[in-house]
Amino acid sequence: MRLTCENFVIRLATAHDAPYLCKYWHESGWDISLEDARAMLANGKEQHMIELDGRIIGDIHYGEVDEKTVEIGIFIRDENEQGKGYGTTVFTIFADTLFSMKYERIRLATSVDDKRMRSIAENKFNLVPIIHENAYQKQSGTYESYAEYFLKKDNWENTIKYEVLE
Repeated sequence: MRLTCENFVIRLATAHDAPYLCKYWHESGWDISLEDARAMLANGKEQHMIELDGRIIGDIHYGEVDEKTVEIGIFIRDENEQGKGYGTTVFTIFADTLFSMKYERIRLATSVDDKRMRSIAENKFNLVPIIHENAYQKQSGTYESYAEYFLKKDNWENTIKYEVLE
C-alpha cells in the first residue's frame, strides 16, 4: 500500500528500512536483531513508513485482531517533527484506508505516558480511553500501563483528501 497526501507518503516498509526500525525498537526495549527485522519485513508484516518531503519521520504498523477489528500503532519518531499535527494527519489517512477495506473497528493502544497520542485520540477524535494498569511486562522487566481506544466505522468522517497509489 502506498498513500500520498500533500507532502506525506505512507508506504510499505522494506528490508532496507530495518536499520531505522531496529534503532527505535531497541530504544523501546524490544531486542530484535537486524537480520530478524529484515526477515520480518520481507515476510510481509504490515509495517509502513511515514515520509515527509522524502524523509522518513516515523512508522505505522497494524495487525488484524479479528475479522472486523484492526489494531494500529503510529509513531512520529523524528523529534523535530513531533507536535506539528502530523500524527493526526497520518492517523486520519490510515484509518480511512483501513475502513475502506473490510474493517469496522480500529483499536489504538498507547502508553499512558504518551501525551501526544492520547491527545490526538481524546481531543481530535473524541475517543474515550480504557486504562490498563501495569498490563504487560517489557523485555527490560519493567511493567507498563496503557490506554486503549476504539474507533468505529459508523462514527467515522474523513476530512483529508489523499491518494492511493498502490
